[in-house]
Amino acid sequence: GVLPAGVRERLAISTAQLNGCEYCLSAPTYIGATIAKVDTAELDAARAAHSADPHVAALLRLSNEIAESNGDVSRDGLKAAREHGVTDEEIGEVVANLALNVLTNYFNLLAEVDNDWPVVSLFAVEAAECATTDHRGIVPIILIEAEELTDLHFDQVEEFRVIHHVHLV
Repeated sequence: GVLPAGVRERLAISTAQLNGCEYCLSAPTYIGATIAKVDTAELDAARAAHSADPHVAALLRLSNEIAESNGDVSRDGLKAAREHGVTDEEIGEVVANLALNVLTNYFNLLAEVDNDWPVVSLFAVEAAECATTDHRGIVPIILIEAEELTDLHFDQVEEFRVIHHVHLV
C-alpha cells in the first residue's frame, strides 16, 4: 500500500479514540512509537485527527469524517483532502484501514479484552448542551482531556473542535 506504517498507526489511534476502545488506542500508540518511530506528540495529536504534517492531518480528518458520517463524506471534506495532496489510492486505503480498525475496535470492546499493552487512557468525552441539532438530528460531542474536566463549564470554553456526533434518542 501507499500509506506508511506511521500513518496507519495514527489512523488506528484516531479511530480508537472515536470508538472509545482503550485497548485499540494503546496498541497502535506503542507500535507507532517503538516500531514505526512516530514522535510522541504526533501520536497524541492523532487522537484528535491532528498532525503537524498537513497531508497526514488531511488523511486523519478524512478518516474521521468517513466514520462520523457513515461514509457520506461531504464534498468539502473530499475537496479539503485533495487540496492537501490526498490521492484516490490513499482514499481507498483510508477506507480499508478504517474498516479494519472499526472491526478490531468493536471486537475488543465486545470481548472486553484485557489491555496487555502500556495503557493509554482515552480522552474523556463530554456532551455540550446544544440548542440545535443538524438536519439528521445529530448533536456534537466535544473532546476534552480528562485532566481538564474538573470544574469545567462549557460556557468557559472559548474554542473547541467537534470530534464525534451522536443521534438523539
